[in-house]
Amino acid sequence: MENKTPMIFKKNDNEYTLLTNTVATYMKQAAAYVAKMNNISIEEATKLVKQTVKKSDIKNPEVKYYTKDHNGDTYQETNKLSNYVKETIESGEIIVPSFTTYVHPTVKKSLHAEFLQDNINKRKEDKHKAFVYKQENNPDMFLYYNTLQKTRKIFNNSLSGAYAAKGTILYNASAHYTLTSMTRSVTSIGNAITETMVASNKHFKDFETTVNYITTVITTYEKDRFVKVLKKYNLHLPTPEEVHKRLLLSTKKYWESIKYEGKILDYLKKLSKVELAAVLYTNDMNAIKDHNDEMMRTFIGTLSKRCTSGSEDNIRDINNSPEGVMNLVYHICAPDIKGMNVDFKKMAGTETLNILASTARNVTKTLIAYSDFIRACFITKIMPPTIAHIKDMFREAIVLSDTDSTCGAYDKWIEWYFGKIVFNDEAVGVSAAVMTITTQVIDHYLKMFTSHMNIPPENRDLIKMKNEYFWDLFTSTNVSKHYFANVRIQEGSVFAVPDLELKGVHLIASKVNKEIRDIAYGMIDYIHTTLSSGGKISLNKMATLTADTERKIIEDIKNGKTDIFKLEKLKEESAYKLDRTKSPYIHHLLWEYVFKDKYGDPGEPTYMVVNIPTTLSSRRTTQEYLDKLEDREIAERLRTFMDKYKKDSIGSFRVPLNIVAGKKLPEEIYQAVNFYKVVTSNLNIMYLILESCGFFRKPDMLVSEMGY
Repeated sequence: MENKTPMIFKKNDNEYTLLTNTVATYMKQAAAYVAKMNNISIEEATKLVKQTVKKSDIKNPEVKYYTKDHNGDTYQETNKLSNYVKETIESGEIIVPSFTTYVHPTVKKSLHAEFLQDNINKRKEDKHKAFVYKQENNPDMFLYYNTLQKTRKIFNNSLSGAYAAKGTILYNASAHYTLTSMTRSVTSIGNAITETMVASNKHFKDFETTVNYITTVITTYEKDRFVKVLKKYNLHLPTPEEVHKRLLLSTKKYWESIKYEGKILDYLKKLSKVELAAVLYTNDMNAIKDHNDEMMRTFIGTLSKRCTSGSEDNIRDINNSPEGVMNLVYHICAPDIKGMNVDFKKMAGTETLNILASTARNVTKTLIAYSDFIRACFITKIMPPTIAHIKDMFREAIVLSDTDSTCGAYDKWIEWYFGKIVFNDEAVGVSAAVMTITTQVIDHYLKMFTSHMNIPPENRDLIKMKNEYFWDLFTSTNVSKHYFANVRIQEGSVFAVPDLELKGVHLIASKVNKEIRDIAYGMIDYIHTTLSSGGKISLNKMATLTADTERKIIEDIKNGKTDIFKLEKLKEESAYKLDRTKSPYIHHLLWEYVFKDKYGDPGEPTYMVVNIPTTLSSRRTTQEYLDKLEDREIAERLRTFMDKYKKDSIGSFRVPLNIVAGKKLPEEIYQAVNFYKVVTSNLNIMYLILESCGFFRKPDMLVSEMGY
């Protein structure tokens, strides 16, 4: 391998072309379907389709849009949709998913784009330095560069926000939609490819979508290339019934119909054996695995093999690796580089570098050997169906997705390869091998996406999805965008000890007592440690721990501890916009009038207060509370105060911290404490963890009240 290895998962730039004639594509596919179903020639079917289209009421929709002249003046135009697209293509402009068009960068470059590109490069450098210092166990420098890269990310994202904000000079509504539509399209492609590659899951939302997909495959796949691969690897030739069964795994998530399911089978029976194989195997590595176990086991096993020898020139073998290979190598060789900063020059002559290079050489050789298989089955012109409707898709492999990210699970592949779920180093390599193939296939379809927008080849790599995290375990919760995971590898850096990844304000719980956070994080560590060692977690153990924590909070409050409550600042009256009766300042008036003589004078605001939620949520409960107070003077003072300010209830008491610090709560306030609200607001993090494992509290009950 003296020369740079050819691309495995990418086509040449000139092969990624703009789709210019959608009508002709439609006619070709419609004719193919009609020909198959009616046992007539393509020529006859084409003629029939043309006649049918002429008689139909299909219309070319009219669109209104704003455009600019050479002076930058904006004016409105009206045009037919096909003409709008045609004129855009002919003028060489870029057209984005929202159908906004832009002057090609070869004509005029965007100042904003140059700013973003510069900032992206700087952020990349900062992230690399952060990883270096993290591996060197230098927390101060890691924090500095990690904060810097996050700041640059905010700068980048703020530009999109500014486009949507009318109060800024950058306001440009269409630009905001452009960025949003592009990132969501990229994520949708990533989600769809991962689902079909890893889990055979396709978004067949209706009968028409299913038939259209089959037709697209049989009219678009590269037959000669595909036939050679079928013969070379002796791939199983499926029956119509086998393909039908696989398709129904996706259709039954959305619809069931004996009539239309039968029509699909009738259609499949019209296809040749090769066409059936193409429908089954295109962009579906999971289907290939299920029907060709030995072949796929050999491929994945060889691809994920850690090699200690074989490289004769370490640096050359590493440099000759195609894109994505070294990331895979870092996963396969994770034990060798755990806690290390990988610097090839500094590692020259070491056994570790030889292992990395030998493994890279093996991965590259394996990919080249199977490149015909990869290109025939996965590097096609056939995108997954209904990308635009992906938000309605039921997921099998995607565990998390946001505006610009997608996260897939490969546990089913580990189960297939090893017979059970394991967390050893070999399992990391196997899952990473499947992940690498999938992410590189995603990159191919993103190239198609960018070419359809008419983005120039030199800029197409700006739109891509990189592999950032490897999690051994990932746990989602019932709250949106809340999850916890253990990070073993991040962007090629293998951590000496897995990092705890927390997302979501309720899990981070910065305002909750540190002691409670530590208990909750201990639960997460217990889950990760137990599962990764092959054990089973005990819900009873975690529920009992939660109940014990509930009981301790209640007991601490009874014993006078106030640090469980939220601290707030009570400001002077002039600091509030509302008058004294409607602003938090009324709590100072309440204390002065009701409690000062008995418990002390806190002085004039500003001072810190302890926010104590109460059960006095209505006039009835408040009156019952006042009637039961032993100190009748306090009771009458409080009743008078409430009548004066026309209050029916007291949702919370704001007790001066300098009065209760180190002491018990005033008895009258203690009797009104809403223990349920205090406990649940502080232990929400523990409840989320329990729920993620399948344990739910009964409504309006604490875990300790459920018998634990």
